[in-house]
Amino acid sequence: VNILELRKSWFFQLLFGLVMPFGMVFILSTYIDTADSEAVANLFTGNIIVSVTMPILLLLTSRLSLLKTYGSMDYYKSLPINMNILIAALMTVYFLTYLPSIAILYFLFYFMLGLSFSFAVLAEIAAVLLFLVCSLVGLAAFIGLKAKTVEQANIIGNIVFAVIITASPVLIPADKLPAVFTCISYISPSGYGMTLIKGILTGSYTFGFYAGAGVLALMTVLSFLMMSKVVKS
Repeated sequence: VNILELRKSWFFQLLFGLVMPFGMVFILSTYIDTADSEAVANLFTGNIIVSVTMPILLLLTSRLSLLKTYGSMDYYKSLPINMNILIAALMTVYFLTYLPSIAILYFLFYFMLGLSFSFAVLAEIAAVLLFLVCSLVGLAAFIGLKAKTVEQANIIGNIVFAVIITASPVLIPADKLPAVFTCISYISPSGYGMTLIKGILTGSYTFGFYAGAGVLALMTVLSFLMMSKVVKS
């Protein structure tokens, strides 16, 4: 059923996933040296993390709140269906709707800013983004299922995910972040996702890259444990 919904929503979600990145590329590309591969990698990574992960998490939060409000979650719980798998399926559906946006944004940077092109790199970036979403799915489930109304879930979700994602050195360099945001960035998955995608783009598989991958994997495990407790409560 959720896959069939793609027929109605994929085009609008594709546009939503591209409007902001297109605008930011045109604006920010005038302030960076496009010959600087590090600057281009930073611009691409920040754009794709914000424009893909946040909408997916907000869609999931809103959908879970709707299911709870209309009693659908109680219905699903009465069936021999694992609630963790149900939420993971919803998240996967939303991620699939944003795959075209990921590919188009990658091609955009390839043609406009000279980003190196490789299908393998594109697949690796998509995998990192999926893990990044997974590392926050528990929080999305908590907000969606604990909020009293759908409107409240949307407001809280927008605030929480905006802080978590933008508090990391995603759009702003680490040395420019306020001290409080620097502290938050250590516990924010988006910062580690930034490290991984930049490492993939630049071919820099250093100790920091693998350490970031380990931390993101740990956060993903903790996120699913959190989700499991939320659906049982």
